[in-house]
Amino acid sequence: SPMSFFDWVVITSVVNFFYSFFTYISMLIAAIVFFEINIFISLKIIIICYFLTALFGICVGVVAASVVLANGYFADMLAWGIPGVLFIFSGAFIPLRVLPRWMQYIANIMPTSSLYDFLRDFIKNDIFHWGLLGKSICVLLCWALFSSIIYKLALKIFKIRGRASILL
Repeated sequence: SPMSFFDWVVITSVVNFFYSFFTYISMLIAAIVFFEINIFISLKIIIICYFLTALFGICVGVVAASVVLANGYFADMLAWGIPGVLFIFSGAFIPLRVLPRWMQYIANIMPTSSLYDFLRDFIKNDIFHWGLLGKSICVLLCWALFSSIIYKLALKIFKIRGRASILL
């Protein structure tokens, strides 16, 4: 296939944005019904958080794809486990302050943990902790750099092992 990895990431990301958008809309409707969120006041915040979460998902997907690229298809099980392990530390269902100290250290390198704390404060107390949002963006940029480096290393390993003909 003449498709490059960049093309694959862009196409996969666009398709997944559409899939996740419909899921996000259904969760937003549930939040409006159960938590009485005024969508017109918070729409910009909701859109920003949606895109930050989606971009983190892309970073995790690139890391998982890199694991398979470097180690072959037998590493597929490990790649599928990466999002599950990271989700434990994301702070989606449990606030970080109630996690054990060692888990809090790991959670602090997840962009979603400060993003979800930001959303909790916004929904519960109508407070904007811009520092949490800024921290989430900075950590996400680090994840983007990390996933790019991991991909470059995986591609080198892939080419060294002689599997480059699969990409052509």
